[in-house]
Amino acid sequence: MRKIIFLLISVVMLNVSSTEACECQRYDNSFMYLLESKNVFLATVTEVEECGENNKISHQAFVEKNYKGKLDFRTTLYSDCITSCSFQLEKGERYLIFSDLNNGNIDFCDYIIPFSDSTFMLIKSYLDEIAYVRLDYLELFETADKSGYKAKLTILNGEVNGVVNLFDEAGNTVLKGIVNNGQMQGYYEIRTFGTTEDEIWTGNYKNGKRTGDWVYKAIAKDGTQKVNRYILYQYEAGEVVKEADLSMEAQLKKYEPVKDKQK
Repeated sequence: MRKIIFLLISVVMLNVSSTEACECQRYDNSFMYLLESKNVFLATVTEVEECGENNKISHQAFVEKNYKGKLDFRTTLYSDCITSCSFQLEKGERYLIFSDLNNGNIDFCDYIIPFSDSTFMLIKSYLDEIAYVRLDYLELFETADKSGYKAKLTILNGEVNGVVNLFDEAGNTVLKGIVNNGQMQGYYEIRTFGTTEDEIWTGNYKNGKRTGDWVYKAIAKDGTQKVNRYILYQYEAGEVVKEADLSMEAQLKKYEPVKDKQK
């Protein structure tokens, strides 16, 4: 999902036919994907069928473990095969997959980690720790030396349920809120602390998806050349449906009367 803010990057962990026109708004830590995704699971791809009449690549997969959501041991995963966002998984490869999995579709912008990636075992380790906890407030890390992002999550019966907090590498609180039965609910404040500006998102989640009005603020640090920015986003089921620039300059340009031409 971005350093808790959004970073535009291309996916390099998959075989992608074209990345030039397909960029994603991504988080730079796996904890946010865990909180926002409906399904998190470990699977091995057993068969891959080429692009079919439905313009999808079909992947037959064996689901070794469900960390969030409930998938059958044998399931079919679909990916796009006709747009610039097309990609396919490798036969025989194991993947950790964080996805909403709408109609069985994995998306180019989902968080998908192959076994060959250096982060695979570390992320699997904390997912396994969550899975076997009945009730606890866990402190979790993505890195072996505990130098990266840190999560403090309330766990009930192997699922995130209750108060959640995320902290960046410097120990700053970048997210706090409530999760109900694995889904983010209610008001959230999401922050990133940069060298030239701090960025803040505020708004509400419903059933794990952003909903209604969200305000984005980019607050410039003293002594920099940046200016403050304010943007209003309207979400429906996690998708942006409307955007409005709230900066003073943009408002002036929007509402300033048009001068009559001199005759």
